[in-house]
Amino acid sequence: MIPRTAFDTLMRLARGFPADLYFWHDNAGHEVDLLFDARGRMQAVEIKSRTTLAADWLNTVRKWQSLAGKEASPPVVVFGGNGDYQCQGCRIVGWRELTAGTL
Repeated sequence: MIPRTAFDTLMRLARGFPADLYFWHDNAGHEVDLLFDARGRMQAVEIKSRTTLAADWLNTVRKWQSLAGKEASPPVVVFGGNGDYQCQGCRIVGWRELTAGTL
């Protein structure tokens, strides 16, 4: 489970956008934890509690991105580790690095 402080941080960040929060799933079991409008494009955020990146975490957000097309911003994976970097077209960020406006 993601630490409560990370979830609270995500909620504060999302409140800066004039849109509702959503999640997505399909009948094949793919799901994205958080979707919101960010400056006219949909932002997908996958939230993981593990401290090390697992390559399969990117599968779902990349699947969603392929379906959303030009309407999608590059996906973000927030995880329990440290760092802020790019991997396979996704931004990977440790929840401790989240600050206002970073998504």
